[in-house]
Parts: sequence; structure tokens; C-alpha cells
Amino acid sequence: MRAVIVAVLAVAAMAAFAYWWQLGRPVELTDAAEERFQCVSYAPYRRPGHTPFNKGLVISPSQIEADLAILSRHTDCVRIYSVDQGLSEVPRIARKFGMKVLLGIWIGPDDEKNELELERALGIIKRDADAIRAVIVGNEVLLRKDQSPRSLRAYIERVRRATNLPVTYADVWEFWLRYPEVAESVSFITIHILPYWEDDPAPIDLAIEHVVAVHERVQRAFPGHRIFIGETGWPSAGRNRDGAQPSRVNQARFIREFINAARLHRFDYNLIEAFDQPWKRRLEGTVGGYWGLYSADGRQKFPFSGPVIEQPEWLRAVAAGVAGAVVLLLAAWSNGPRPGGLTVIALLLAGFACGCTLAGQWQAIEHSSRDSLEWFVTGFYSLCALWLAVRLAQALNRWFEIGATPRPAPFAALVRWFATNEDTYRPLERSLGLLRTVFLFGMAAVCLLHVFDPRYRDFPLALYTIPALGYALLSWTALAPPHTAMRDRRPHLQVEERWMAYWLLPAAAWIAVYEGPYNPHAMWWSALCVVFSLAVLLPEFVATRRRRYAGQRQHA
Repeated sequence: MRAVIVAVLAVAAMAAFAYWWQLGRPVELTDAAEERFQCVSYAPYRRPGHTPFNKGLVISPSQIEADLAILSRHTDCVRIYSVDQGLSEVPRIARKFGMKVLLGIWIGPDDEKNELELERALGIIKRDADAIRAVIVGNEVLLRKDQSPRSLRAYIERVRRATNLPVTYADVWEFWLRYPEVAESVSFITIHILPYWEDDPAPIDLAIEHVVAVHERVQRAFPGHRIFIGETGWPSAGRNRDGAQPSRVNQARFIREFINAARLHRFDYNLIEAFDQPWKRRLEGTVGGYWGLYSADGRQKFPFSGPVIEQPEWLRAVAAGVAGAVVLLLAAWSNGPRPGGLTVIALLLAGFACGCTLAGQWQAIEHSSRDSLEWFVTGFYSLCALWLAVRLAQALNRWFEIGATPRPAPFAALVRWFATNEDTYRPLERSLGLLRTVFLFGMAAVCLLHVFDPRYRDFPLALYTIPALGYALLSWTALAPPHTAMRDRRPHLQVEERWMAYWLLPAAAWIAVYEGPYNPHAMWWSALCVVFSLAVLLPEFVATRRRRYAGQRQHA
């Protein structure tokens, strides 16, 4: 039995290494035909605390100039979505770099604010017409239902009467088909095609084919109209949607292949977007913040030719695995029987797997945490995962050396210990019981959110891999000979813990069905839920059955 567990831990350690190793391999991709693109969406809200929802924020001209200096290396055009918060200076500064601007006028549900935006924009158009390529009146207004098609057309036609520049409106392609009358008011049609965000998401292998097909469909619906792709792109981080996987490699692949397809089909286009936008994570989850061709600190994410590496610093995760192996071995050695040779191997393998997993969790914290509260909560749970890894290592050491499996204390016993210092359970058992409750609550809460509000939510896979698989291993040792844990008549669970564990099973089934089999994140999360639930429930079930069977034999 011990050899089997060592083999399982060896598989876990190899899987952890293989995961990071493949992320560190160069991936050969098609080169872009050119390293310049036609136009790119520009929003300056890439620094800490910057958000368009802070109406008192004014972006300085010096920041805009620095941003456009970076972008001018690869394009001569930027699209902006509003002329508020200092963006009125974009055309003037763009002129210095020989760039043109697609000037956006933000139209929302508040007519008074729309009027102020229009007046400001018309003044900029009059002042900087030579630096403006076209005017975009409203962005996804019909999608958000901020205005009716009739009132939107009135805004567009008002701007057309005030300027000789081309005037358009931008929305998701489906809304042009739904409201074709808007086409009568524009100089050309601007559509958004985002394969990742489609109701039926397109995987990266089919993404360019999808863009081409949609462009052709819209062109057939509006013969004689020029079709401009106002937004297209791919995210570099975030949750999967069906088979659509955000990653640096996939983003590079999409952009390169799209540039080539646009050249072949003679598309006019604008990419989304210039810089990563951390503030968008509050609206769209992690993925919302990672559509930029440049990171929030202004670094280009990938080259336009040659291989691309998903995780150039993957060896740091391996180093974390080595550190984890040492920490778990020392932790077990310091609190329990001296580990023998086979135990040492098991602890080193478990520690390496845990260290690599926690490295993934740290990366997830950096990508997803939007404010100090989220940093605190995810940081707290990450420390709990580290503490759990240490305590599980000590439990594993005890089982390997003396055949004893500690039983996690139920929550009521923890309360009694805290209130009366009752010592029915040993410190190791209290720690395992407390951490089991913490992670049961966390996993149940995440499942609740994914069942009722899933669209923008990530799956915290790295965080819950250690508790799910760790408690499964603990339960396995409890069920294995010599069954000392099964003869322990202390209570296993409280009703609250039992129901949280039960809830994970239907939630896992719902998530798997809703997300679909092509979403590996959802499938792994569902598997973790089932494993954790069974790890919590099975020892109590088996112990109850064995005691009942033993009682029947005594009566017989």
C-alpha cells in the first residue's frame, strides 16, 4: 500500500513538472506578414487606480504622449471611445507622431451627459479635423440598451451634419443584423467580432475562420456598404469559454493570423486593444484585463515573428517545487516520528507537487486580484493551502511510520476546544479539521457563484487542488489497513460540513454540463469538487457501515 501511494505521488510530481515544462517550451507560430497593424483601440487606464468610472480622473498629456510613442512603432492609428478625462488631447498629440485617430463619442443612457460629450467632441473635431480619420458615435449602445435605435440615429445624424468627416457607429455584428435601419445613418458600418465572447465561443483553431465568415455575412446583409472591423482580438489570460482558451500563445497566434487574413481579404480593421486594462477585471472577470498587445507596464507581450513562450519564467515554479519538497520534509521531521527512506521519498514528491501548485496559485492571485480585499482573501486562502500542505505531510509521515491516520476534528469539536480547552482531538487533528471547514466553505461558495452567476468567474484550480487531493489521500490512508481510523468512534462530521460536502456533488454536475466538455478548466474544477466531497463523506460512511456490520455479527 505504501508503494502504491508513493507511485501516486510520483505521478503528481511528474504532472506538476510537465505542466510548467510545457508552458516554458517555445511554440512555433505563423509569422505575421508585417509587424505593423492598421489601427488599435487605445484607453489610457493602465496604471494603478486608473478607471473611467473615476470621473475626477484626468489623464495627463505626458502619459498619452508616452503611450502613443510606444504604439507608433507598430501602427499609425488609434481608436478612442470618449473625449472625457483628458482624452480630448489624443488627436493633438497623435499629430506629433504622424498618427490618425478614430474619435469615439460615448453615448450612454443619460441624455444630459451625452449632450456634454457631443459638444466637447464637436469642438475637438473642429480643432483637430486633420488628425481624425473618422468619428464613431456610440459604442455598443444597442447591446447595452442605453438608447433606442431611433434616438441613436438622431445622435449620429447630428454629428454628420456638423462635419465632413466619415461618421459611423460601432456594435457587435449581430446587432447590425438586428437593427439594419441604423446603416442608413452612417458613412460605413463598424462591427465587433470577438470569437472568445461569442455566445458559441470559437476555439483558437477556428477563430480566424469565424471572423472571415462573420465579415462575409455582414457584407451580404449590407451590399454596397463598407464594412470596418472595429474590434477584434484575443485575451492572454483568464477563464476558458468552451474551447476558447486565453493565453499568450493563443493571443499571438490570433493577431498574427488575423493580420495575414486581413491582408488577404483586404479587410479594414482595428485591433483590441493597445494596453492591458486592469480596471476591466471588475466588469468582466480576470479575462477583461488582458486583451492588450502590451502589458499594463508597457511591455510588448509577444513578437510578430518567431516562436512564442507562454511562461518564460517557468523555472521559478520548478524552484518553488524544490522549496516545497524541502519544507514538507523538514516539517514532517520536526513534528512526528523520524521518516524512513520510503517516507522521505513520499514527502519529497508531495512537497514538489505542492510547491509547483502554489506557484500557480501565486500567478492566479497576480492576474485576478482587483483590490486590497481580494488580495487579502486570496492571500489568506493561499496561506491556508500552505499550512494544509505542511499538516498533511505530518499526517502522511505518521501513517507511513506507525500506521496511524489522524482524524480531522469536526467543527463543533473545534468550538468546544476554543471555549473550554477540551482536548479530545490532538493539535494535528484540530488543524486538519479547521482547514477542512475553511476549504469546504470556500469551495461551496465558489460553486454557488458558478451555478448562479458564472459568466465572468474564474475557476480557482491551483488553490483547491491541494485540499481536494490532499484530503483524498488522507481518506485513502484512513480506509486502508490496519483500519485504525475506522475503529475511532469520535464523530466525523457536523451537519454543516456534511451538507457543504453534499452540495459539491450536484454543483459539480451542473458546472460540467453548463460549461461543456471542451472547457478543461470546468472539467478539472468539477473533478476536484467530486474528489473533495467524497474525501469528506466516505470515511464516515465506511466507518458507520463497518460498525453496523460488527454489531450485527456480535448479536448473531
